[in-house]
Amino acid sequence: MAKYANTGSFHFTCAGTKTLFTVPNGINGTLAISNNSNKSFVLLLNNTVTIHVKPYSIARIGSSSGGFSTKIAIRTKGPTNGAYIFQQN
Repeated sequence: MAKYANTGSFHFTCAGTKTLFTVPNGINGTLAISNNSNKSFVLLLNNTVTIHVKPYSIARIGSSSGGFSTKIAIRTKGPTNGAYIFQQN
């Protein structure tokens, strides 16, 4: 069982940048995020564009903290919904 895990779902009704959660210092892990809407969104790690998630798809990315906390956010182009899970390696 992972020492740190974070799961959730989201539903945003308008465009913009929304923070999903922050990974604490020293936690390395894997993030899987699904896009259940008809518009793509951008996944941001510490406000840096990391990956574009296409409509009705799933993206998976590994993250290494390097001793700093990591802010996980998305930038949407319109109404968006989906789910995510982050699990420590």
